[in-house]
Amino acid sequence: GFYLYTLTGYWPFIYITGVFCSCGYLVYKTSILKEPFKTTPMFGQASKVSFTLLGSSLLLSAGIYLDKIILFPLLGAEAVAIYYVASILARSVGLVLGPISGVLLSYFARKEKLSNRKFYGIVIAALVAGFFSYVFIMLIDDIFLRYLYPKYANEALNYTGVITLGIVLYITS
Repeated sequence: GFYLYTLTGYWPFIYITGVFCSCGYLVYKTSILKEPFKTTPMFGQASKVSFTLLGSSLLLSAGIYLDKIILFPLLGAEAVAIYYVASILARSVGLVLGPISGVLLSYFARKEKLSNRKFYGIVIAALVAGFFSYVFIMLIDDIFLRYLYPKYANEALNYTGVITLGIVLYITS
């Protein structure tokens, strides 16, 4: 995808190539094309779960961009740029921790019963991980922003503590 992008300058090739490669892999490794196209007894339940996950995904995606969409008309492009710079490291950590939390949630969802002790242990572990993530981000954020975004670093560093705390709490929850 990146190679096609360098040839054409059309950045969606990066995404499209990844989608086609993953679909090709699934066709090659599974028998999905041999499956008959008919409804099964599990169709209703699977549809309900799929639409719930779709709705959750749409809300999550809206949350990612909604803050910038609201800030732009209120404060202008400069404020959106400063906000973006202030939140970039915390969002990057979120990109790493998000899939991990998804795997853990699916693991716990499969359990028939989760004791209170295990539940509280999970909550405490998430809070500890969130705390250390916050401390880590705050320790390296100054160096990171001054290196990558020297124009906006001074202004963005005024907001990184609050923005990082919000993002880490969101990820932890």
